[in-house]
Amino acid sequence: MAVLTGGTGGSGGGATTLSGLTDVSVAGAAQGDVFYYNGSAWVKLTAGTSGQFLKTQGAGANPTWDTVAGGGASALDDLSDVTASSPSQGDILYYNGSGWVKLAKGADGQFLKSTTGNPAWDSIGGGGDLLASNNLSDVNSAATARQNLDLEIGVDVQAYSAVLAATTASFTTADETKLDGIEALADVTDATNILAAGGVTTDATQTLTNKNYINTLNNRSGASYTAVSSDAGKVITMSNGSGNTFTIPANSSVAYAIGTTLTIVQLGAGQTTIAINTDTLNSNNGNKISGRYGTATALKVTSTSWVLMGDLTT
Repeated sequence: MAVLTGGTGGSGGGATTLSGLTDVSVAGAAQGDVFYYNGSAWVKLTAGTSGQFLKTQGAGANPTWDTVAGGGASALDDLSDVTASSPSQGDILYYNGSGWVKLAKGADGQFLKSTTGNPAWDSIGGGGDLLASNNLSDVNSAATARQNLDLEIGVDVQAYSAVLAATTASFTTADETKLDGIEALADVTDATNILAAGGVTTDATQTLTNKNYINTLNNRSGASYTAVSSDAGKVITMSNGSGNTFTIPANSSVAYAIGTTLTIVQLGAGQTTIAINTDTLNSNNGNKISGRYGTATALKVTSTSWVLMGDLTT
């Protein structure tokens, strides 16, 4: 327990100030001082200079104030691996393999060019700025310029041809009228053109004299098939070694126009059965094709009824 030296106040009285303790030396204490134990007593460590830090020196040694090694950098050029004295606006830094060094700004209009060594400022070949006022006359290679502008001859544009120029100049209004007529006659969506070529349209009654009608086939090989809207007027072949079923969908599912036909051909050895969903299928001789290579045609007669005809059996 600490005791007072020369204190008053009776036997056993304790110290009332830090300086009154027998194992503390605080003479001349000032703001910023700290105390540490020196192995035998608590002693004062006078405040260090501004910016220093309290450094421990390990067991058996007293702490001390110390300064950061090197003193710290206050500017970019103070760093040990940077050489950038007297910088000017527009200068840049690059790494030269051992340190960061300054590259003074280039001349107006130059660009920074990467090389196998250090970067450098350089000028565009030909010495110009590719300005519109120069009409690109400052480009060193005309072929390269055309390629860069996507105007490469034979790839992006056609080279000038005196023959083509002469042809264009001699092209008359009468020639243009002839071409317009050829284009109009080549329109295969025009009913007049189709009829003139001996074709058949679906929007008018035609006399099928000396005209060929080629059916579109829908070849099926599965055990069952349900017709779709694009099957209208087609021939559907059923080719399966076992019994198979061709189904006409209900009108609520596929609303074929009245008069639509579906022709079914049994190409396989398996017998083909004609069925219908929900609606009515009428036949006077069953709803199965009688044998291989037999045919049956379903004709839609009302919105919900069909008539089945052909090589049929029960």
